[in-house]
Amino acid sequence: MLIHSGMLLIRAAGRSYNSLVSAPGALQLSGYQLEPLFKAHQLTPAFSAEAPADHWFLATPSSFSLDNPWDLAHAAARAAGYSFYAEPDLLQENRALIGVEPTKGLNPRWPPYGPVSPGWHLSDDRTGFLSAHNTATGKGVRIAHLDTGYWPFHKSAPKYVHPELGWDFYSNQPSTVDPGTGGLLNMPYHGMATMALLAGNKMDLAFGGKQFNDYIGGAPESDVVPVRIGPSVIHLFTRTMAQGIDYALAPRGDPTKKCDVITISHGGLPAASWAAAVNLVYEAGIVVAAASGDNIVTIFGPFPFHETVWPSRFNRVITVVGATYDKEPYVTSILGELQGSWGPNSVMDKAVAAYTPNVAWMTPENYDMDGGGTSSSTPQVAAACALWLQRHGNAYPADWRRVEACRRALFTSATKVPDKKAYLGQGLLRVPEMLQQAVEASKVELTPVDDVEFPLGEQLMAAGLPSTEEEKMYRVEMAQIVYRSANRDLVREAQAFEPGIRLEAEGAGRLRQSLAAEPDASSALKTRLSAIR
Repeated sequence: MLIHSGMLLIRAAGRSYNSLVSAPGALQLSGYQLEPLFKAHQLTPAFSAEAPADHWFLATPSSFSLDNPWDLAHAAARAAGYSFYAEPDLLQENRALIGVEPTKGLNPRWPPYGPVSPGWHLSDDRTGFLSAHNTATGKGVRIAHLDTGYWPFHKSAPKYVHPELGWDFYSNQPSTVDPGTGGLLNMPYHGMATMALLAGNKMDLAFGGKQFNDYIGGAPESDVVPVRIGPSVIHLFTRTMAQGIDYALAPRGDPTKKCDVITISHGGLPAASWAAAVNLVYEAGIVVAAASGDNIVTIFGPFPFHETVWPSRFNRVITVVGATYDKEPYVTSILGELQGSWGPNSVMDKAVAAYTPNVAWMTPENYDMDGGGTSSSTPQVAAACALWLQRHGNAYPADWRRVEACRRALFTSATKVPDKKAYLGQGLLRVPEMLQQAVEASKVELTPVDDVEFPLGEQLMAAGLPSTEEEKMYRVEMAQIVYRSANRDLVREAQAFEPGIRLEAEGAGRLRQSLAAEPDASSALKTRLSAIR
């Protein structure tokens, strides 16, 4: 059963904001209270209340219903003649990570297999952050840290963390302090550990006789804005991710405090609202680095799947994958072991690898050496972007050109591993080389607008690109079904599908039946699929 809040995320396309809010019932949405979803965007110069555009709203119901959440979305949109798009506010879960226990020390299934400096990933033979700090520390660059919150009492807390600018979208409150509560789905202090890798303070650490006394974070003098979007990387709602990304445009309602970088260790199923949020910050000049995700090795293959999760999968987001101590892909065949996600190949063109697992992971008591997952690699890439922006960012307009210049510097400077591109993307993060890359603004190209792409769904609907809001809703729901399905055959067929390939009628019919048989498929989608001949 899908867990949801009952809220809907509504997109009214091609209309002015004033026309939508000034006329009573303009959205024809009875039984819901509406508010803007992207409140920070509305405070920026890019927002116009008069010009036709796509406008997103958060719709809160007057009463909760146990009906399928996608059926609730269709009911609301259908009542208005599908004059708007609607998607439900789902609880995003990565079931692969439920119950994963820390190893308390080096994970013996991954290198290094013996004592190592707690700051090994920062060294000159790895990322090179320590050398890079001689010329850049991230000073003056503001980073939105989307995670479980932060912990102000740990010695690794960044020098310039700004809780007064943060917000907790999960609990809807100004305090972003991690409550530290456990539970099956919660990961207390996850944000504290990733924030340390991002911008951690100077620490005096020792492990197995190996010493480290320096900044533990990649961008230690950056300004960090904590944004809490869930109590763990496997427990967040669709709305909190969308709101958290948008928030970077105007923390606490102040567009003069706009962030330069967003780091995201969370991820989940595709959502059109997430794509919209990514488009807004990209066009405003904010670099987004997001974790590719993690999965568990089983006898049936990676669970739930090995492909990159969203929002990392969007074209305008830097996909961050993992590389191990020995500079190999963070991929294994050991049953029951956590590994990083990767692919499809089109995504790896804008992916880069940083180090994990067995990196220093801060705990309330002190620290351990069991940091793993792409949660550990992502803050390193975000930090590298902050250092580059400190050195070069002012040479570019505060728009998408700054983002593209930073991305090009990141990808060009990475250490290439051509035969491992399927896992490591553009290669291994190298910060000193990245800082030497000054890209001409006139030579960067705009990355196409992001949306939820599901070419298989378009074929199964026996149509081309979806032209109506109703069809777009079916497409997004089908994509979500595939990427949470326990039907391994369905997942494999969907992943193997290549755009431009025409499905045989028999195969298309079988896939429609598989989708309709999924326990969480909406009645609206089942009816639509059954009507196709």
